[in-house]
Amino acid sequence: LNIGAGRVVDQWLVRINKGLATQDVATLPPLRKFLSANQNAPRLHLCGLYSDGGVHSHLAHVECLLDLVEDNFDGEIFLHLFTDGRDTPPESGLGFIQALEDSLTSRKAQIASIQGRFYVMDRDKRWERTQRAYDCLTKGAENLASKASAWLKASYDHDITDEFIEPATITPDSTMAKGDAVIFWNFRADRMRQIVRALCLEESDVEREQVVFAPEQTLCFTRYDESFPLPILFEPLEITNYLGKVIEQAGLTQLRVAETEKYPHVTYFLNGGNEQECEGEHRSLIPSPRDVKTYDQKPEMSAMEVKQVVLNAIQQSSYDAIIVNFANCDMVGHTGSLPAAIKAVETVDRCLGEILVELEQRNGQMLVIADHGNAEMMLDKTTGEPHTAHTTFPVPIILVGHNDAQLRSGCLCDVAPTLLELMELAQPNEMTGRSLLNH
Repeated sequence: LNIGAGRVVDQWLVRINKGLATQDVATLPPLRKFLSANQNAPRLHLCGLYSDGGVHSHLAHVECLLDLVEDNFDGEIFLHLFTDGRDTPPESGLGFIQALEDSLTSRKAQIASIQGRFYVMDRDKRWERTQRAYDCLTKGAENLASKASAWLKASYDHDITDEFIEPATITPDSTMAKGDAVIFWNFRADRMRQIVRALCLEESDVEREQVVFAPEQTLCFTRYDESFPLPILFEPLEITNYLGKVIEQAGLTQLRVAETEKYPHVTYFLNGGNEQECEGEHRSLIPSPRDVKTYDQKPEMSAMEVKQVVLNAIQQSSYDAIIVNFANCDMVGHTGSLPAAIKAVETVDRCLGEILVELEQRNGQMLVIADHGNAEMMLDKTTGEPHTAHTTFPVPIILVGHNDAQLRSGCLCDVAPTLLELMELAQPNEMTGRSLLNH
């Protein structure tokens, strides 16, 4: 988001922390309206990723949410938990769940189900995963456990870590049904779209008899998709004059390229949280591999196909700017497999090398960046376990094709101003970042 915006944008984590801090329903009109409309619902379901990763959600928000709804809802309250292990250590979920179980002894809310994000938070249209998640939520899972923590322990004993926890029902007679109400607490959009579509929208690729929740029975923390007619608790910031819009206003063309796992990052996120294409913006979506369960089994992913689209565009001089995302280092880094991560990095290196050759023949320029670390740290030295989460180490920025330029260190919000200077376009006032070019 900051890359395309060219300014520091308060992340959802920060904004929601502030929004929930008052602990007063009166200060949250959408929540007050939702609870009023559903005061006669027999059950309220609260769903989301339960971890302290802070990328898609945060468990602190759940505690605040429980405080708010328990005093204002008379029916049963059920928690449907998604385990992380991707933005957190692979077996950190047990500690989170045990602490939650302890806190629930003094609350009326109960844990209804638990499952890994691999199933319920798929974003790559692998509908068979979403189907399993949907069935667990609405029909009950084949797996039954007396406690969520017990199910995690049993899973760990079979080398199944948090991300891949099989769906399990914890409390009998706690599934979602017509007449119930639901709140989704994830704040990041991309990995909630499929499951929310399955539960709340008329059109979905999962097999089902009916839509479970009507819009008035639903509340999402944020807007997961602009086409979803669902109420939201926190409105998005309006980001104007982002990178793509400035390129559009200059009358130039741009190409966005990624495989499906990272498609939102070069479109929705780069465009300030907007789904719409800019005028003169074209998009190329390459399917990510579907013949493997996890990408350590195929570290090259679809990088070669992504590279070829970029090469074709360069060779044809079709666009003024090309923005491409290579998914490998992040997606394979999340698996915790060092040999696979090495292959992923080598794959991206080869692709960038071929792109560079084409650019040099046409006097083009290339800026190579990363938005966070991952593959450079594959082992947690404290625990000795694989490290699967993002890191906060400084990341490289490399400029080629501009021989007299020197780059300074900076922030992600400085990337768009740098690109605009390279393209000889004026930086809008809304962009508070600074070009990284030293003259």
